[in-house]
Amino acid sequence: MGVMAVSRLITILLLFHQISSSIQQSDQFDQFRSPNDRAEIPCRDEWLYLENTASWYKAFAQEIEFDEAVEYCVEQKGHLVSIHSQEENDFVQELAKTVHSHSLFPIGMKRNPYNENSLEWLDGGKPKLETHAMLWGGDGK
Repeated sequence: MGVMAVSRLITILLLFHQISSSIQQSDQFDQFRSPNDRAEIPCRDEWLYLENTASWYKAFAQEIEFDEAVEYCVEQKGHLVSIHSQEENDFVQELAKTVHSHSLFPIGMKRNPYNENSLEWLDGGKPKLETHAMLWGGDGK
């Protein structure tokens, strides 16, 4: 059990909900049209949409450990946010401020289990931005 489990300092859970790939790849899907008009898109209340990622985001103000956050996101049919552009990074930071002034919150980044000096996103992507990450526990998260 790492420092994160003991300290429980994490107060904001950012949940990234990606629209299903079948909707994204559909000829009928228009990412530049307001998603609120589309009945097949499940997220509406309290979720914010970012057009360039065609994804929905929500910040949760609750204390939760990393593994619990991952599990909770899966239950919500989403996952912890993986940030792949400066625009998305800025969007997520502003969203986090709406829930709490704390600057620490879990995102979908972890230490690569095969290379301790390397970070990766839970979605398998490699970090492209110069971001600051604090890994909480000895378990690689």
